[in-house]
Amino acid sequence: MLQQILDDMYIDPEVLAELSEEQTQYLLQDERGQIRRYMEWSEREEKKPQSPSKKKSHKKINWKQGADGDIWVWVMGDHRNDRPYEELLENSRRLEANRLAEEELRIQRINKATTRRTREKVESRGGSKEEETEGGRGQTSQGETDLEQKRRKAEEAAIYASLKEANLAKEQEKRLEQQRREAERKGKELREKEIALKAARVSGEFLLCTREKANEYAKSQEDLKRQVSQRTEDLYMSASEVRADQVRMAENEKDKVEQIWQVQLRKIKLADKERARVAKRARDEVRKSRCNSQDMDGLKLDELLKKNAKINKTSSNASLSKKPTCRADVISWYKNDQFPKGAGIKKGSKIPEVWFHGCINRTEAGTLLKDKRSGSFLVRLSEKVWGYALSYKDDSRVKHFLIDATGVNYQFFGTDQISHTSLGELVKYHKERPITFTGQEILTDSCGQSTSPPDYQELM
Repeated sequence: MLQQILDDMYIDPEVLAELSEEQTQYLLQDERGQIRRYMEWSEREEKKPQSPSKKKSHKKINWKQGADGDIWVWVMGDHRNDRPYEELLENSRRLEANRLAEEELRIQRINKATTRRTREKVESRGGSKEEETEGGRGQTSQGETDLEQKRRKAEEAAIYASLKEANLAKEQEKRLEQQRREAERKGKELREKEIALKAARVSGEFLLCTREKANEYAKSQEDLKRQVSQRTEDLYMSASEVRADQVRMAENEKDKVEQIWQVQLRKIKLADKERARVAKRARDEVRKSRCNSQDMDGLKLDELLKKNAKINKTSSNASLSKKPTCRADVISWYKNDQFPKGAGIKKGSKIPEVWFHGCINRTEAGTLLKDKRSGSFLVRLSEKVWGYALSYKDDSRVKHFLIDATGVNYQFFGTDQISHTSLGELVKYHKERPITFTGQEILTDSCGQSTSPPDYQELM
């Protein structure tokens, strides 16, 4: 009970008033130890160098004030022009889906345009090379024709020069000059016509290409709109499915949390009821002991002797000293008092229980339980009290609980413990219920003998 009070850091005032002087001093001693540790911790904290104080920031938040002087608040959905929250979420998801679709199609369009421009550049380079080749061939043929005419005219001029006089030679030269100019003019006109025809052909091809490109652009825009619409719808449906999954998962998680909370609440209520029951029983036991002492004071000598004789009949340990003096006394006490009661012996036989051990100390018990799993236990004969010690393997260490066997029943030391008619009943009870509320020690696995002969041989 004292350990439970120290663990809970709380004691009922009625229970405190009914504690013995020894128990009260024990609580006060533990309280003084806690105060001392707190003072030492305070001194260490004061000696630690203080961290430099942070610079105060001049930033601050100014809340918008309403007409009534309080902070201006807008509750969405209360105004008649406000749209429902679900509609706002749906519009937001549609806009986001539309933006993503347009971004994807824009990237695809850029890639297609880059590929088309690259292909056109390659084709245009091949066409320009062919035109340069054809132009060079035309100029070569034209030059050959002019040379042939000049050679022929020169031969004729030489013949005429030998027949005619100098004046005829001058007229011939003028005529030749006129012919040359006429030939150049005709050649120039011919070249201009060729250029005009070529320009007209190029213009027609350009117009045709422009018309085709315009039709292709209009068609591509229609396809783009259709793709954007389709992609927007797909993204919106995907976002809606994700949102629905998130809502469903949140609801499932909420149900799980609610179930866990309900389980914890039930455990807390049961623990509170058990704690209240234990405290009430402790108060009743203390009150009953006081009443018994008052009744004993009012009895006459004959009645007192009769009552004492009755107590001696019900308890064979009334004449025991407060504490065993040696190991031999404990062994003798077990043989004469406990063995006839069947303490540590299976019912209907003379075979000891698996968990029962002889008079071994804490170290030996810890060695036996060292490699066992949590929940393993053994019950050994104690050398310190007229009773037993239950050694329990916890997660981090081995715990030891003293069992009082001085009366008719068996129980752990303390005024708030449950009494049992036999040692086996005590072990069986705590296989289902914990020894303490804080530790939750449930007895699961019995720890048997590891040596031969067994350590309880001297008791039998």
